[in-house]
Amino acid sequence: MMRKSDPEVLFARAGRILTLREHARAELRVKLLRPVKDCEPPIADDVDAVLERLEALGLLDDIRYARLTAERCAVKGMSSAGILRELRARGIGREIAEAALPPEADDAGRLAELLQKPVFVRKLADERGRQSLCRALLRKGYSYAKIHAALQQEEDGIDGA
Repeated sequence: MMRKSDPEVLFARAGRILTLREHARAELRVKLLRPVKDCEPPIADDVDAVLERLEALGLLDDIRYARLTAERCAVKGMSSAGILRELRARGIGREIAEAALPPEADDAGRLAELLQKPVFVRKLADERGRQSLCRALLRKGYSYAKIHAALQQEEDGIDGA
């Protein structure tokens, strides 16, 4: 059985993983600790040493990763709560996750923009569509109260037009 826990082998493996996309430290740690076929399982201390080396070289940075992920989630229309949930699920600490939120984290404004998109406008036409829309927005992290208020505002805007 080969020994893949050698720090240089782990470093090379981490490099290959990081070439695909940015990772949080916790995500990368989990991936490096996974056993590789026909090899001994990696030693946690060796993995931690590799992670520290990657951080020292600037190749692994939770703050940068959190900021990029938060921006990507905001573009997808996720709420602040949804973005925080996504970052925490990826192993980012609460303080870093909260600092990574986009400065224009206006959930009401983002929700109003989403409701203007054609895919969502079509769903406003009937009750089944509204329920589907509500579920989609809940998955994006919006609270039921915010969704209800936004839908009510949309309805009032349509009635007033």
